[in-house]
Amino acid sequence: MKEERRNNSGFTLLEIVITVFLASIVLVLGFTSLYLSSSSSTDRRLSLYKEREQAKIFSMIRNQLLSLYSSSRRNASLEGLKGIEERNDELHFFTASPLYNNGIVEAGYSIVANEDGNKYLAYREFPYVSKDKFQEGKWTKISGIIDGMTIEYEESGMRFREWKNTELPEKIRITLYSKDDYFSFSVVPGIKSNFW
Repeated sequence: MKEERRNNSGFTLLEIVITVFLASIVLVLGFTSLYLSSSSSTDRRLSLYKEREQAKIFSMIRNQLLSLYSSSRRNASLEGLKGIEERNDELHFFTASPLYNNGIVEAGYSIVANEDGNKYLAYREFPYVSKDKFQEGKWTKISGIIDGMTIEYEESGMRFREWKNTELPEKIRITLYSKDDYFSFSVVPGIKSNFW
């Protein structure tokens, strides 16, 4: 008698279901790791951007404060004004390291709000024209990530929130705030100062 042979060259339904199930698990794991790595990469790019922005601002303010101008003819070479709102201080001083002009300028840093109410760090400088006269300058946005600023002046181990003295303080501590972060730095003002 002849045995009938069955053709077993195909897949059973159970084998196909198991294969599809395992493939879907591998795909889900692959897409999850891809999503997490791209999210982490975006966070790293944002963090790197913030660090570069903070370093740029630190360098600008530090360089200008190191080059403060003092004068016996002017009452104050540095004026720190506490803002109406906490974290909205202003800093004004005479410096020989302007950002936009040449020579001596009165520089200022402040937190300014635009029409939408969004706050940012702004800078302006008033160029020196002639004896005790300075031109007007407009506020220019220098950082969109900074939305608050506090300034402290240190003299003889004591800290002050305002400075209206004709002498320079021993140290100026500036704290800049962003939505979820802040950074602080101190500067010994006038190390590179010229006197006029």
